[in-house]
Amino acid sequence: MTDALDAARQKIIEELLAGWDAKEVGELARLLRKLADDALGWVKTL
Repeated sequence: MTDALDAARQKIIEELLAGWDAKEVGELARLLRKLADDALGWVKTL
């Protein structure tokens, strides 16, 4: 079941980012990592 969900999620992302170049995808990944790290840090303050 999870394999099917992962495959569907991957397909959606690939279609959404099809027109992006590698630099843009890399920047998105960097910013998402920054957001996740900051969110985790914030949760630890609660």
